[in-house]
Amino acid sequence: MASAAKKQKNEELVSVCGYIHSVSVVKTAAVRKNKYFNAVLQVSRETFHDVAVFSAEKRNLFLRAQNCRSSVKLSNVEVQPSVDVLCGRATGVTVIPNLTFPYRQPPSKCKRTVGDIRKMASTAMVEIQGRQDASGTIRVQLWESQVGVVCFGKTYKEFQGELFLTTTRETTVEAVSSLPGLGAMPRCDVKEDPVVSVTGEVIRAEVTVSRTCGNCKTAQVDFQPKKTGMYKPSAVANVTVLGDIGEMNVSANNSVLHMYLVNCGLSHLLQDAQDVEEHFLDCGVLKLHIQNDNVVAIANISEESPSTSEESTSEVSTPAADKSPAMSATTECEAELVCAAAEAEEMSATSESEFVCETGEAELVCAASEKEEMSAAGACQ
Repeated sequence: MASAAKKQKNEELVSVCGYIHSVSVVKTAAVRKNKYFNAVLQVSRETFHDVAVFSAEKRNLFLRAQNCRSSVKLSNVEVQPSVDVLCGRATGVTVIPNLTFPYRQPPSKCKRTVGDIRKMASTAMVEIQGRQDASGTIRVQLWESQVGVVCFGKTYKEFQGELFLTTTRETTVEAVSSLPGLGAMPRCDVKEDPVVSVTGEVIRAEVTVSRTCGNCKTAQVDFQPKKTGMYKPSAVANVTVLGDIGEMNVSANNSVLHMYLVNCGLSHLLQDAQDVEEHFLDCGVLKLHIQNDNVVAIANISEESPSTSEESTSEVSTPAADKSPAMSATTECEAELVCAAAEAEEMSATSESEFVCETGEAELVCAASEKEEMSAAGACQ
């Protein structure tokens, strides 16, 4: 016997008639991982409803009705505010005779100019194939790894964009063939603030760590401490640096903090905000690359390579070149003293040799005199 809830659900099931448009590919739900696809149902000349079908095997029926532009009847469907029409496994798709209104493309799928898109609400989700035409241009804001993927002069598709086509981390970028009807490529000058390198110590640190589920990507507020390892942590830091240009308050996002801690082998600190704060206050001198009060890279001076230290030493010793005249004068004085000492030694050696020579000559004279005296004495005898 059917329950009361099931009876109420069966009573809410209705049937709708119309034309099928814009059948999407099969997608996977973020939470329950169910397979589904989307479509658009035209129920009158000017009325269109969004359809979500949680039965992937029915996609071929919807595609056939879309390609043949057949009028169909969808039975056993639910009407919900979020998607208008919700279809499931019990939904039936039946071809019926012609309806009283003609087949028309839904307005959201008609070709629109950039000028039309700019008039839409900022919360409207759009899918575009060009960023400029005769009616104007649209700026594109990219996230992290997408910056190096997009190149000027090529054609792309951006998904999940808003008025300025602000992408998300899940946005995919792929090159497609050139689109017809585009005008000349406008000049796009991306102006960026300069990157300033600051060396100093962190005197204040405020770190906030949040955790998200790896499957549904939702923030986790209430969780058991034993399950913290199952969630992916992300951190944001506001620090005050005391360096060569005084005090500066800067911010560092999760990408910068994660890269710095991984390079230092301290990624485990992301599990506790207080541990990250204590590390910054105790790590000593840091080198921060700052752009528009935001840190884009962090390096620990004490952990740099020896070659870098040698370069730093050579750079520090460079200003001593201004004192080179005094150093050269001192060297000349020392050289003169050495030369004077050498001359003194030579003079003393020469004096000693002359003294030896004079002494030797005196001894020879004395010996000759004694010999003459002896010979004279012998003659007298």
